[in-house]
Amino acid sequence: MAISNGFDITGISVWTKEDPELIKAAVAKGKTMDRCFVLPGVKYHEKIGVLDNSIVVQDNSNGGWSATGSVAINQIDVYTTPLCILDELYYQPLQSYFVAQNFDAGSAYSEQLGPILAESYSDKLSKENEEYLWSNMNKKPLNGATFSGFIKTLKAETTRVKSVGTYGYTASYTTSNIIAAVDAMCDKLPDAVMTEPQELSLSPKLFRMLTSAYRTAYGNNIMFGKAGENGDFEIYLPGYSNIKAVATTGLGQSGLDSDQYMVLTNHKKNMGIATDLLNEQERMDIWYSKEIRGVKVDIEWKLGTFIKFPTEVVCNF
Repeated sequence: MAISNGFDITGISVWTKEDPELIKAAVAKGKTMDRCFVLPGVKYHEKIGVLDNSIVVQDNSNGGWSATGSVAINQIDVYTTPLCILDELYYQPLQSYFVAQNFDAGSAYSEQLGPILAESYSDKLSKENEEYLWSNMNKKPLNGATFSGFIKTLKAETTRVKSVGTYGYTASYTTSNIIAAVDAMCDKLPDAVMTEPQELSLSPKLFRMLTSAYRTAYGNNIMFGKAGENGDFEIYLPGYSNIKAVATTGLGQSGLDSDQYMVLTNHKKNMGIATDLLNEQERMDIWYSKEIRGVKVDIEWKLGTFIKFPTEVVCNF
């Protein structure tokens, strides 16, 4: 049943073998990937060195040598979790759907089916990664342990800066109190990073609530500074020229009180994402299987999160 009415999918595996970069492109997708430091080559567990040093400027009028300042080299444990997607797509449903599409006349179905399936799975993988990266306790792969996303990782860091008070994450945010909650977090920023670019990560629900609160407080004529290419989902906070609020889909997971979580970090190299992408084990294979007379999908990748300097991250939990 590989060929029926001209619908031939037997050559689809040739297409995937010719494009080994598929899995790299799929894993690299997503807004959070662009906002964080990505560490490749982590098979399972790595220790990375973090340099934390201070300097003292001296008067050199009389020369001499007097070493001052301090240097501390700390090690951070970084772990990745192996993840996979295994799927089967049978011939008849594929034929029913794809024959109805406007494929280029005279071209093999395999040549066009491959990119369509790869793009679909890539988009879904990216969405899942966003949720895993920000997960707290409820996100885990089938038959696996709970994944340590940024929220869970930060909760384990006792040196994180907490801004709980009246408007901690267990509170019920409204347009009447969300601006005060955000201002309280901004006030908690350590002096050492006060002038660095900052990002406030919050769920799309809280993002809409925050922008609505600003319009109510300052009138509909308020102008939000566009913060990058995704300006519709990122705004500079009024009164804070270096702090932007970013709608983070991973904080909008269903079935979790994640809509209450907000995280303020200083720069993309402080919150890290670990992956591998440097071996043949990570893959996106889509091929014709004679056994099932259809298409099989095997996607494998690794993912993990880590924080370099928890003392520079302000959380409301």
